[in-house]
Amino acid sequence: MSRLNDAEELYNRGNALLALGHFDEALISYDKALAIQPHCVEALHNRGAALRKLKRLAEALASHDRALVIRPNDAPGLYNRVMVLFELKRYDEALATCDRVLAIRPNFVEALHNRGTLLRVLKRHAEALASHDKALSIRSNDAAGLFNRGNVLLDLRHYEQALGAFEKALVLKPDFAEALNNRGKALFGLRRYDESLAAHDKAIALKPNFAEAFNNRGNVLVALKCHDEALISYDRALAINPHFVEALRNRGIIARLL
Repeated sequence: MSRLNDAEELYNRGNALLALGHFDEALISYDKALAIQPHCVEALHNRGAALRKLKRLAEALASHDRALVIRPNDAPGLYNRVMVLFELKRYDEALATCDRVLAIRPNFVEALHNRGTLLRVLKRHAEALASHDKALSIRSNDAAGLFNRGNVLLDLRHYEQALGAFEKALVLKPDFAEALNNRGKALFGLRRYDESLAAHDKAIALKPNFAEAFNNRGNVLVALKCHDEALISYDRALAINPHFVEALRNRGIIARLL
């Protein structure tokens, strides 16, 4: 009995360390717990979560799969598997697993939104939009979900609808830098350049190392024919991320014009 108590204590310690972001230490605790109680499904899944945070994705997937052999119809466990497969860029397999999650728990909002994100990556935009809309019909005041919906609409160049989605997200979460940035992109698509520039500036004020926002700001400044300022914005993007291909290309085009 004391060994089972030891396993539970180690599992709880692992959970506390995971919550604190001490992923290496959490992993050690989960491994010790599993040495005592090898079939603890929760410990296996949380071990997988720690490994995912450590970017040890193949090991994370193996840990989730080991848990799913024991408890195959575990919707949260399958959802964890989806997240690892997404990071591994195994999108079709992630989508199939997400569909398994939703067969078990049809109103799992996070799974519906992640299904939408996967479908967007796979360029199946109409299905992606339907998945986000179903999730938002269950939980309408979801800033991240509205942001994801806006991203699909942005891909489809439905700029007015995308703008509406980003603005709803920002009512719920005014400091949502990514939504501000993409609001700027929607405004750019509508040729509302001054408003677009203001949105990117606000995103950068909230998140100063936001390379994508600096790149997008540069694009707006090009449209406004402020080429010197655009070059500075592209340089700021590249100082943050020297391998940012789009910013490198945009900088090259503007540098040739000056």
